[in-house]
Amino acid sequence: MVLWWHKRRATEDHVLLSALIAGAVLKAHRTMNGTKTHKLHCAGQPPQLVNKQVVRRLESQHLIQSNMKFPAATYLLTEQGAVLARQLVGVQEEPLTVRVQPLQSVKGP
Repeated sequence: MVLWWHKRRATEDHVLLSALIAGAVLKAHRTMNGTKTHKLHCAGQPPQLVNKQVVRRLESQHLIQSNMKFPAATYLLTEQGAVLARQLVGVQEEPLTVRVQPLQSVKGP
């Protein structure tokens, strides 16, 4: 049972990464009452709801990153996410990605 769950999670993650490398756009839409939904926008198709747990998991693995805009933030593949997505779909094209700078420790006085 546990293996099935992990395989399902990996499949959901891979489907989203594959869609992003193919040109789809993932957005977080926030309403005025604070509710947030994630939608995948593919050309020629209506937006599809995306499970927020999938988005959080990919963020925590540093595969996608939000631009933090209100009311509709856009998620982009990180360099690490783009490498994985290209491997999943077998393409060499470079997508639009986010360059993440390593965190530097702040030293006090």
